[in-house]
Amino acid sequence: MARLSVKFNRGFAPDLDPTETGIFVDADQMFPTAAGYRPLRQLRIESTGGPLPLTCYGAFFEQDAINAGRAIFVASANKLYTYDIVSNSFLDVSGGQTFNGPANPAGYRSARWRWTMFGGDLIVLNPGDPPQVLTAPAYSAAAALGGNPPHGSIVEAVGDFVFILDSAGNDWNCCGIGNDSTWTPDIGTQAANGTLGDTPGPIVAAHALGANLLVYKQRATYLGTYLGPPVIWSFSLLADDAGAICDEAVVSYGGLQVAMGVENFYTCDGAPPRVLENPLRRWFYESSLDCTHATNVWGVWDKLHNLIVWFYPSVAANPPGALDRYICWHPDTNRWMTGKVANNVEAVVTPFAPVTPDGAISYSPTAVFGMSLVLGDHNLYSFSGDFASGFVTTGDIGDPMHYSMVRTVRPRFKTYPPSNGAKATPLYRYNLGDLQMAGPQCELTPYGAFAMRQAARYHAVRIETSGDCEITGMDVDWDIQGTR
Repeated sequence: MARLSVKFNRGFAPDLDPTETGIFVDADQMFPTAAGYRPLRQLRIESTGGPLPLTCYGAFFEQDAINAGRAIFVASANKLYTYDIVSNSFLDVSGGQTFNGPANPAGYRSARWRWTMFGGDLIVLNPGDPPQVLTAPAYSAAAALGGNPPHGSIVEAVGDFVFILDSAGNDWNCCGIGNDSTWTPDIGTQAANGTLGDTPGPIVAAHALGANLLVYKQRATYLGTYLGPPVIWSFSLLADDAGAICDEAVVSYGGLQVAMGVENFYTCDGAPPRVLENPLRRWFYESSLDCTHATNVWGVWDKLHNLIVWFYPSVAANPPGALDRYICWHPDTNRWMTGKVANNVEAVVTPFAPVTPDGAISYSPTAVFGMSLVLGDHNLYSFSGDFASGFVTTGDIGDPMHYSMVRTVRPRFKTYPPSNGAKATPLYRYNLGDLQMAGPQCELTPYGAFAMRQAARYHAVRIETSGDCEITGMDVDWDIQGTR
């Protein structure tokens, strides 16, 4: 009897040879940890006082530099709202206005409101309306931002400046230094504008990187640097072959940015972008992502679990374009996972949503940072329910020249699942590339093993969990039987 010890140290890797040790070829509702993989928590409704009246087109967590405020804001097409923690419902903060909303006549734009904090000012915009500002401390009534700013699709604060980009495609505009109500270009105020015309296509994303600004087209990346008068801001081309799908496809993580591009993933720390090596690029872009609706992608840094998570529209989404799946990357271990979303996602609250250690929204001083979602029913949800039922499917174990018998699979857990909290389905096939066949499902015995008697040339196992647990690997007892 032979014993094979497998450590699940490669994560979800559908592009690799299925016989690579330690990989998963399928998974759901699980995320990587420093040791192994844990199940996500189920979504729990927070807005029990009533949903957003209409579809959500944007979400933001405000924590201003002046009053240390903490509030979640969301937007429908025509109104702005704040989430009220007392009533667990949404309050209109549109200032009596009705907006046109984030229409997308240009085709390349994501239909979203976008937000930034500048001191105590919360600035929000979409290309169909004048930019708006909600001011501290109440943030209760939006008003048009002063100075006749452009109607852009992207807004970002960097140091003493606010940038509005993509009012006409590849243009940028910054306010006067320290004054978000001054927009007429002038050396004295240091309000300025310009275009990035040396590469094709419009600007689709912009995110602060320390005192600098990284600006993305779908296949180009620029670094904006403050020089002062007379130049004000200078933009240098970092890459003409690497960019981002949309503004929400770029996630700031510590001292770098991680971007989902139109054909690969990239990291950028102010130097030319580098490809983020991954074992799922071909599967993702060729088989899973609905490229027609790719600009709906929404990425977030889940600080609670130290994950970069992208919600995306899959080719199976119903309706098309809905965010029905996720992929996530664990930077500490460079492992990836994937799964489905229980209900179509309309918006992702930014990575600074205040939550308890269990994921429920909280504004207490001890709250940590996690992610929350607005789903297709227009309600706000947190990842704070019971632990979801998840699964991982291993790669193939076998010998191309011999049949073998798998007798026992013993999973390894860092945190053991509750009673009846783990099941396994043996999978087998006779040639790589064939469809897998499934044997009868078996439960975890009191001795901590799955008892199987399965003969084939290649073996795999789908391990399902329910309840809190953390799986790290498995040990397989198997025998070579003969040549066939």
